[in-house]
Amino acid sequence: MLALDTKLHTKIAEHFSLELELVNIFHQFLKSNYNNSHLIERELNCDFGIADLVLFKTKRITNNNINLSLISPDWAYSLRKLTYRKIFSTKDFSQLTNSSINSSQKALKEFSKAGYCEQFSVDTWRKNIQPTLISDHIISFEAKLKNWKRAIWQACRYKTFSNESWVILDYVNENPAVKNIQSFIDFNIGLASVTKSGEVRIHHKPKPEQHHSDIALWKANALIAKKCTNDERSRSH
Repeated sequence: MLALDTKLHTKIAEHFSLELELVNIFHQFLKSNYNNSHLIERELNCDFGIADLVLFKTKRITNNNINLSLISPDWAYSLRKLTYRKIFSTKDFSQLTNSSINSSQKALKEFSKAGYCEQFSVDTWRKNIQPTLISDHIISFEAKLKNWKRAIWQACRYKTFSNESWVILDYVNENPAVKNIQSFIDFNIGLASVTKSGEVRIHHKPKPEQHHSDIALWKANALIAKKCTNDERSRSH
């Protein structure tokens, strides 16, 4: 469970002009509290809307998980579903994934280039390395200035790949959401509000739960792998 510290404060008149300001302030809060134990990424698009922020704790980085960055995220779960160390044909993969032969060939070449699969002939392959998750506990955040109904709907969609999902609001506009806190309890969505000075107030902490879709979880991990790789390249330049 995300252990955010609650800071009580008096209501102030100053409000956020842009959602980006709210996201930036909350991002700094997460970095201050979790930078040593978790990684933080922004704008994770997993086909269920774009999460403003995701917080996750990584497992040990190995070629088995970081090389997910080398394949299309849409194929990550298909790679996982392939039987380990069993020879298969392009047609077998096409039937497994309900995709065309051309699309299957393209995906299998990506798997081979990333080191997961080995090609024996024009039409036969074998998976030699089993992909693993970079993170199996993901926390997603949806930030809104005041539209809590839209935010809670979006946060619910992130539960396809997340174990916790939160709505983050401008503190000045928190009252309507707080008055409807039962909706957050019923949907198991966290609710917090933030001031421009960086103070965070927690109204409801969700219970961690199982992600709703393995396909979405593997896609999210491939996207995270790409972001981790890009971040590392940026730091090295």
